Amino acid sequence: MLILICFLSIFTVYTTGFLIGPILEEMSSELNQSISNLSQLAAITFLGWGIGGPIAGIMTDKLGGKRVLLFGLIGVVLSNFAILLTSNYTMLLFLRFTAGLFCGSVPATCISTLGELLSGKKRVIGMGLATAGIAIGMFIGLPSVAYITSFFGWRGGFVALGILCSLVVLFVIILFPNLRGKKNHTISRQFSWVKNSKTWHIIGGNICERFITAVFLTYISLLLIEKFKLQIQDISTLLPYILLGATPGALLAGPFGSLKNCFQYISFMALLQGFLMVFVFTIETTFVITTISGFCLMFLSQTSRPMVMNSLTNVAPEAKGSIIGFYSTSNQLGHMLGASIMGFGYALGGIKTAGPICIFVSIIACILYFRIHLSEKSD
Repeated sequence: MLILICFLSIFTVYTTGFLIGPILEEMSSELNQSISNLSQLAAITFLGWGIGGPIAGIMTDKLGGKRVLLFGLIGVVLSNFAILLTSNYTMLLFLRFTAGLFCGSVPATCISTLGELLSGKKRVIGMGLATAGIAIGMFIGLPSVAYITSFFGWRGGFVALGILCSLVVLFVIILFPNLRGKKNHTISRQFSWVKNSKTWHIIGGNICERFITAVFLTYISLLLIEKFKLQIQDISTLLPYILLGATPGALLAGPFGSLKNCFQYISFMALLQGFLMVFVFTIETTFVITTISGFCLMFLSQTSRPMVMNSLTNVAPEAKGSIIGFYSTSNQLGHMLGASIMGFGYALGGIKTAGPICIFVSIIACILYFRIHLSEKSD
């Protein structure tokens, strides 16, 4: 039941975080704002998430996870419903930043709680199943938002997610375990992992992978509109088949993460993601090739998550909340950089700039992950 609640919580907040992508075109038409400007709504969401994640991780270590998780989920509910009250761009930026702050507390709390209650292979598999909420959010959540938008406008997605998150709050109140915090934790014990170089290689590679994911999820709907002249109703039907790749990637990630020396494979997969972005966004390919490339990209983007999280909890066994909170920040830093930099890239060279930008980022990820493999091999 714990894994199911973590799955639902992560599904809800990640769908909320990436909500802007499927509704960009609709928002642009109604609010009379450029695509480039509205892309910053995604970037500022990830900025808030990156700030909220580490704070939630520290508080989870000290207070226990249930209170922190409820605080985050209730904040997501309120920020989603508040969107109904404004069309002002500045206010939308503020609300998306606030939503990011609250969203950031949810995955960090869920993963650190799983890290406390599970161990060994069960921990990796549990984290894989819980973070499958991200993949299912891509497969079901985002296409559902596009579908709702086609009938009720861009605000409809926010309302639907607000209602869903309210139900998750009830599940957490009734079923989530109330673990005691470690109030005797000192600052030096909570952040001893900072001195470990392995931490920074993992975090750096993860930032690069999330950069690529953010570019893909934010701009795939727009690509299908511009390149293949699809309508938003068509995209709501097609997008699940592209994003479906994330689901087997997440489910296989748990067993995969328990293998020895798997960072050598992760480094290759990180590099491959950059080349797939070229096939999706830059090269003039057929509709079928674009769809298959997107499917494969989503598969690869999910395989490293449980292994990365498990590796980090092993680095900091007594401060799982703080290191997973920082991991959450690295996710959102990658998302923010991807959405923001690609927003400028779109303004300068159009949607085809996504390929070269992501190739460069994937090379950096490959180098960082492979250095971890070399250090583990030498040990």
